[in-house]
Amino acid sequence: MNVTNPIPTLSNKREVFMDVLRGIAILGIFLANLNYLSLNFGNNSGSFHHAWDDTVHFLKKVFLEGKFYTIFSLLFGWGFALQYQKLQDNGIKSSAMLMRRLWGMLLFGLMHLLLLWLGDIVAFYAILAIVGLYPVRNVAPKKLFIAGILLLLFPIVHYIAMKYIPALRFPYEWMFDNAGEVAQKFGFNRSESPLERSHSWWQIWKFNTVGFFFRFGDLYFVSRFAKVLGMFYIGYALGKNYYYLQVLNNKTLLKKIALFGFIIGIPINIAMAYFMENGDQYESFHINGVYQTIAYSFGVAPLAMAYVAVLAILWQRRSCQSLMRILQPVGKMAFTNYMLQSFCCILIFTRVGLGYGQQLGHLYQLAFGISFFIVQIIFSHTWLKFFQFGPVEWVWRCITYGKLVPMIRK
Repeated sequence: MNVTNPIPTLSNKREVFMDVLRGIAILGIFLANLNYLSLNFGNNSGSFHHAWDDTVHFLKKVFLEGKFYTIFSLLFGWGFALQYQKLQDNGIKSSAMLMRRLWGMLLFGLMHLLLLWLGDIVAFYAILAIVGLYPVRNVAPKKLFIAGILLLLFPIVHYIAMKYIPALRFPYEWMFDNAGEVAQKFGFNRSESPLERSHSWWQIWKFNTVGFFFRFGDLYFVSRFAKVLGMFYIGYALGKNYYYLQVLNNKTLLKKIALFGFIIGIPINIAMAYFMENGDQYESFHINGVYQTIAYSFGVAPLAMAYVAVLAILWQRRSCQSLMRILQPVGKMAFTNYMLQSFCCILIFTRVGLGYGQQLGHLYQLAFGISFFIVQIIFSHTWLKFFQFGPVEWVWRCITYGKLVPMIRK
């Protein structure tokens, strides 16, 4: 093998179950974010609302809120470990390649955030990986796993510290103040809805630029850096030395993870959803905000891991595996599909396109999200019949490997 010119992993060598999980995570994230992508923001005056909207909204908080970006974070750490492990096994110097991969990811993430949607997670993942995951890639998996658990609990300490030490609020207050100043320079009227600010691409880009400051200020406020980095570490520990193969083949352990996750996760997430009903209390450091933070820390990750464990058990059944493989192309093209969701929502919900923003209640959002995802399944299957990678994934690989990677499927 030419160790100075590595060849990217081809489709038939990929971890299929990881692609399936990634596809499911993309769907869950999309459904959780549709309230914002559709510019609804709690508005109930549109055309497509239903009496069940409040119930559906509550159930989304219980079963969707935070769970699928948690799974996506786990998969990111897991995949990063596999790539690093395979490079090491093949005697390839990995440092430059992995950093090119992360810088390429940051570039795409910033483009997505500023040009399409301010709720982007890709740029945030890239920054955390550069400063928090890459430097500890040689740390023992057991230590990383313990560090991951502690990081998942850190938001409790952080929130209480901000409650009693106002100086710790400075980072997000500074970001929010800057957002207000930028909005003023752009001439945004606070009374205008996001729909009214979307008459042109230029307005959308200005809105996202303002949203950049709000986004990263909020990520600090809710301690998202600790939640995501914690799952990075747990996923990396799972992927290091291919330990995940033992876990996925241990049905007894998977059943215990699923049972624990559901027994602990569901009641705690119901409590979390209850506390989230009044967001002002969380933002004002009310005691219920402390309870919400505790519920999030102890409830979200266990329920997300229960989802993964159940899917891993089903994967061992041949009939279920055949059905689940339908989602593999979506997961293999996860980056493309993630950005495509944002782009299409601009065309559907903003006034650049059809202008249906603020029209869908929570029930219709679910129906729309699932329908759109079915279209993405068909698109992904069709695309991968002719090409080895999604278009965004292909450019990302070219950046990673520092050369043009074969794209057309032979």
